[in-house]
Amino acid sequence: MADAMADAVPEPLTAESLVDAMLAHRRTAVLRTALELDVFEVLAAGPLTPGEAAERLGLAERAVRVLLGALAAVRLAVRVGGRYALPPGGAELLTRSGARYLGGGVRVAAGYQEWASLSSLTATVRAGGPADGVDACSPGFGYWEEFAAHATFHTRAGAALLTRAVDGWAEQRDPLAPFDVLDIGCGHGLFGLALAERFPAARVFDLDRPGVLAEAERHARRAGLAHRVTFLPGDAFETPLGGPYDLVVLGNLLCQFSLDRAGELIGRARSVLRPGGRLAVVGFMEENAAGRGETGETGTGYEAHMVSLLMLMWTRDGEAHPPSAYRELLAAHGFTDVETFSGAGSPTRILLATR
Repeated sequence: MADAMADAVPEPLTAESLVDAMLAHRRTAVLRTALELDVFEVLAAGPLTPGEAAERLGLAERAVRVLLGALAAVRLAVRVGGRYALPPGGAELLTRSGARYLGGGVRVAAGYQEWASLSSLTATVRAGGPADGVDACSPGFGYWEEFAAHATFHTRAGAALLTRAVDGWAEQRDPLAPFDVLDIGCGHGLFGLALAERFPAARVFDLDRPGVLAEAERHARRAGLAHRVTFLPGDAFETPLGGPYDLVVLGNLLCQFSLDRAGELIGRARSVLRPGGRLAVVGFMEENAAGRGETGETGTGYEAHMVSLLMLMWTRDGEAHPPSAYRELLAAHGFTDVETFSGAGSPTRILLATR
């Protein structure tokens, strides 16, 4: 079968798009700085002069004036006369009270740890992997606590997709029977919380490292669901999993490991599933993201390639494995009836398999 890249008609590279790529980090830095300094919160009460904004922020007028000018230049603020205000849609997206606030995601999408790693990407590619001492799978790797605290732009859409994926099967179960869910490497814990909200009988068991679990517990308390979640501190490969469970979730986890190690986790998940239970493998997947696999599935290429880039910088063997590779692992461990789910508004893909 021909490579999927051969089927696509690529857009021509232009000088403008190349310059945009060169300068994109400036726009990101301006956005992150404004969020960290609460500039958008102050502008929500605007329009304000730079001096007025500086006084409310407790910062130097010159620095605020330059920053506001930069925000206007990249269309993250508007200037009317000598005053600055939020752009249309800014209150909804850039202020913490906004209905679609995305500011917290900058702590993950443009986190300092990721930026520092990207500054050494050339050395990483030359070396074929991360620098000595860099290991995303080690207990002290702080990125995962930031990820758990702030999640990403796609997390809630992915959680909603998971509830839809299991909905038909779960609805056929006895509504009075326990519905026990194990989320291995739960991170933010939002997948389990979405299931708990959707299914009144669901009891969620979250497994992750203690620092990450602390963030998952905060999310659970804010949602009013902490009484239905049991937190299991430990390691995905070593900690006893308990069980049995009706559903096991492996969300954004298997990409951190080689396929062999991913298979170990799939085997562990199967060992604690009740007969007829389901395993959900959740993540950014693309058949050609790893340069192999079938060409029948497309749609999440950018995210999958970027995940692979992060895993190259931070792990020894991880990358965004294609769905076909996961299907082979699932079949090898005795899973059947593998279904694929994807949805508008989320680049996440879910493979749901039956024990």
